[in-house]
Amino acid sequence: MKKAMKKRNRIFLRILLVFAILIAAFILITTIVSAIGLKSNINMIRTFKSAGSKQIEPENYENGCWNIKSDEGLSVMQLTDVHLGGGWMSIKKDSLALNAIASMITTEKPDLVIVTGDVSYPVPFQAGTFNNKSGARLFAELM
Repeated sequence: MKKAMKKRNRIFLRILLVFAILIAAFILITTIVSAIGLKSNINMIRTFKSAGSKQIEPENYENGCWNIKSDEGLSVMQLTDVHLGGGWMSIKKDSLALNAIASMITTEKPDLVIVTGDVSYPVPFQAGTFNNKSGARLFAELM
């Protein structure tokens, strides 16, 4: 009876060890792919030409309001809910989103870009990560 129990325990431990090795390998591979994808998207961002910018002179009032003076009018672009995943499953989507944002800004040449909503959206089943920093880093690099 004890021999059978020891044999079952050994089999269970082997299965547990194989399972742990598989999980560790999966985490290692997805981490490497995410790092390569992030680096690739950052390199792509660095190839974009600057949209240029006008020097606007904002004036801060004591009550928390701002006044932006411009003799030529003021063009404002609002970006909302960019949803950069920053993970191994969203590399292509992130690349397309970054390219679209760069194209819009380059074409419109706004004086001011206002960003609202979710910039980073690391949903594990869509992006392959919980990491907010990767998506935010991509967007910051673009801006």
